[in-house]
Formats: sequence, structure tokens, C-alpha cells
Amino acid sequence: MCKHEFDRNRERNENNTDSGRMCGGRRFHGRGPGHGPMHRPFMDPDSLTGLFLRVNRSMMRFPYEMRGSRRVLKLLSLADGTMTQGELMHLLEIQPGSLSELLKKMEAQELLTRVRDEEDHRKVVITLTEKGKEAVNEPHFRREPYAALSEDEKDTLKALLKKLAESWETADEN
Repeated sequence: MCKHEFDRNRERNENNTDSGRMCGGRRFHGRGPGHGPMHRPFMDPDSLTGLFLRVNRSMMRFPYEMRGSRRVLKLLSLADGTMTQGELMHLLEIQPGSLSELLKKMEAQELLTRVRDEEDHRKVVITLTEKGKEAVNEPHFRREPYAALSEDEKDTLKALLKKLAESWETADEN
């Protein structure tokens, strides 16, 4: 078990929550499938909790499912085309130097612009260009997360999730 997984598992056990983003081995350490909480023998991925964790992980990854520049474009589009480099670094969970290199390449392709914040010169504001906005509107960027559900199923799911959320929030308050 790597240090990232150890720390995250300890935190999950203490808080009894799932962060949705985990080391999972593959992204940070090149290990293949068979790592992470859904691959542990004590977690049945088809149990109610297992399904919640799978859906949570997928929803947390939804805007991040792409790699590199496509991922940056998608995140910027979700933020109405503008965010700081620090915010983007936090969302992507990558090192500042790696992000700077990626943004430099994207800026050279005229997909985005980087400008120092007028009020706080430590911040760099990243903005999608028209070319970047056009790239985001290509078909592979427009995936609907609930497309597998009918309108009735969406309404039922929403009502059930609302009921659970209200129940859990009330329990947390007591």
C-alpha cells in the first residue's frame, strides 16, 4: 500500500467518508487494477454502499475523465471559461510545474490565455479563448451523466437521494 492510500484509508476510517478521489494506484504509481477500496475483499461493489461508492467515484471523475488539455478545457468550461491557475491546480491534483508546462502548450495553441490578476499579482487568471470554447463544444465534450435514465427514473432517483440526504443531515445535526 502506498503512502497516499494509507493516509486516505486512515482518513476515511476516522471520518467514515469517501473522498471520491483516491490514489487508486494507477494514476500515481503505475499499478494496474486490483487496488483501491472497490477491489478490497470486504467491499462488495454491488452492495448498496458499494454502488454508492462507485457512483460517487464516477461523478467525482466526470469532469476529469479526460487527460491533459482536454481535461483543462472541460474544467474551464464548467467554470464559465475563467479560473485561477491555483484553482485549476487544486482540481487537477497536479504539481504547479506540470500545470504550467501544460498551460504553456495550450496557450501556444491559442486555446486559452494566462494573465496576472490586477488586484493580486500572485494569481494567474486562465481564460478560454474562442478557439478553446469551440473545442469544448465538440461532441466528445458533451456527455450527459444521466443519459442511461428515463425522466421518470431521474425523478425517482432524485426523490430517493433527497430523502437519504435529508435523513443523514438530520442525523448529523443531532
